[in-house]
Amino acid sequence: MLQRALSALRRVARPVRFSGWIPRTGVPILEGCGETHNRMKTNRNPQLFRLMSTSAGQVPTRRARSTVNSLDPDRLHISDIIELSGSNYPSAIFGTSGVCVLHYHSTTPPGRTRKTPVPFPPGTRGFLYLHRRPCLPPGAGEIRFRVLDPGYVSDSAAELFARGKDLLDHAGHAPWRIHMLHLYTKAQGLHSIRRLLLRQGLITPSQDATVQQCYPADKKHYTRDPLILERISDPFTLRLPIQTIRATLLREEGIVRSYPAAWDVCWRWTPKPKVAPLSLPYDGYVVARFELRKGGTSDADPSQEEEVKLVLRILKLLDPVAPDGSTYELPEGGDLAQSLARDGRRYWSSPMDTARRFINPSSMKILEDLYLGEGATAPAEG
Repeated sequence: MLQRALSALRRVARPVRFSGWIPRTGVPILEGCGETHNRMKTNRNPQLFRLMSTSAGQVPTRRARSTVNSLDPDRLHISDIIELSGSNYPSAIFGTSGVCVLHYHSTTPPGRTRKTPVPFPPGTRGFLYLHRRPCLPPGAGEIRFRVLDPGYVSDSAAELFARGKDLLDHAGHAPWRIHMLHLYTKAQGLHSIRRLLLRQGLITPSQDATVQQCYPADKKHYTRDPLILERISDPFTLRLPIQTIRATLLREEGIVRSYPAAWDVCWRWTPKPKVAPLSLPYDGYVVARFELRKGGTSDADPSQEEEVKLVLRILKLLDPVAPDGSTYELPEGGDLAQSLARDGRRYWSSPMDTARRFINPSSMKILEDLYLGEGATAPAEG
């Protein structure tokens, strides 16, 4: 009789690990003749699943979607806290706007062409919020993530936000962000974030219409290029050496489409006297900014001392220690980036007629006032 019962059970038993859920009662086990068994239908080969312990039979379930009702840092609530730790593509509901899939980073393993997602770091629990500086054109701003201090407990969202820190990107040098321009694409439901910003009054209908009107048809460039300059004088982070720096520039007249702003850029420590051999190109992240410079492309080239050119100044080395243990050091005040295509002793520069293809008149005036006007002083980093 027992053998017949066990044979019937094998024909109908279904492994719990394939079901995606765990029954509340009658957990299927087989440790003695007096235990209770469940019968479940299956499309797989009939087999018997034995639950050795509660922990062994625990099945990870999909994390429930969180709902974000505010992106205004001054109007956050405890209910706006979301958990992203360890997830590759977590999703959240933004008010009544819809669902948006979030993404931390992707990398391409050696020998492969398909990108692999990098999950959000452990402890990524906190608030999504809009970070925006005043007096900037429509389309400026970015969504950031404020990570809560795990050692601080409060029932005040404002206090928790103030004690937290912004989530950093994969390189650890800049805040993780979703730029405002990315919200105008259809990727991963990002438009749902934009609709919530509109409902909260964080962007106005006129600003929204302006960005859509200025937005070129080839929107794919905006999501592909990581560098978006809200102001031409803003410092930005990039990795050197680099073949092409493509940038999107916001301006009063509208949005400049993605354009090659610089090319074949590197930085080497230049020994003195310059007859000594050059160091290898620096390989790592830097903080840099565009400037205007009057003069030649090297310290020993006075032939063009009145010609104005666009240059790239390295303000800070973010990975100063080389693999061999040596340390790169910038001169005080930074140094100009150099050209890979030349002998490494010349600064990278762009003639003004070429620079104006990317830099519009209002942005060029900002650079002229900063670096060419009377009493011009370079802006502080950041």
